Amino acid sequence: AGPQGVVLGEVLKQAPAALEALYFKGGKGPKHIDLPALGIRVGVGICYDNQLNFLVDDVVEGDVDLMLMPHCAMFPEGLPQSYIDEWSEGFKNLASKVAAVMGIPVVFANHAGKW
Repeated sequence: AGPQGVVLGEVLKQAPAALEALYFKGGKGPKHIDLPALGIRVGVGICYDNQLNFLVDDVVEGDVDLMLMPHCAMFPEGLPQSYIDEWSEGFKNLASKVAAVMGIPVVFANHAGKW
């Protein structure tokens, strides 16, 4: 919301991952929000969407100044550690790779704590 409390935009998660798809459907629409008070356009990729090529295309097309990449990537207890390590390695450099490709700052935030 802007300074007066007015909603400035909405970004929908386009591709629900795995079990999410049983309960939620994805939505299409802009992958950015204009922040007139700051004079910038912010790209937003929600969780699994950040792993998919369409997001980068949509965000580059939107000519954004900053990219936000919120995630909730965690694992249920009992998964083999090798699986968790391999998946986690993919996240390790994701923000820096996106920043390098897009030439803009990227903020990556992942869930913390127990699932």
